[in-house]
Amino acid sequence: MTKTDPISQEVLIRIFEPIFQRFAVLARKTATVLVRPANADERVATITSDGLETMNTAAQGDFIVKNRTKAAEEYVLTQKLLEERYQPTGQQEDGWDEMRPSSETQVLELTAERLQEAGLSAPFYFMARWNEA
Repeated sequence: MTKTDPISQEVLIRIFEPIFQRFAVLARKTATVLVRPANADERVATITSDGLETMNTAAQGDFIVKNRTKAAEEYVLTQKLLEERYQPTGQQEDGWDEMRPSSETQVLELTAERLQEAGLSAPFYFMARWNEA
């Protein structure tokens, strides 16, 4: 599998579903984030400690979320996803509203054994929900 030939999310879910059911654990983010309304058509570069992860364009009504990490990565969320995942703390910082995580998600550590069981090897690439490999 090459970066020019990513696995679709649908196929990836089908491949990992049995492994996920056996080994996934519940996790919750604990650090607060900073949030502000996005400007329509605002371009947001998500830069992690590893470099540029993705570029997204915000739509009217979207929000920019900034993690409180060393990289201070920013990403775009719709209002619906923001409300599902975060709750306001009532605090503000430099024009951003502070919010705390309010949802749990299941996570799976991809070990060499689990990749082998799935018939994959590292590295492999998949199509993100925002249509970027």
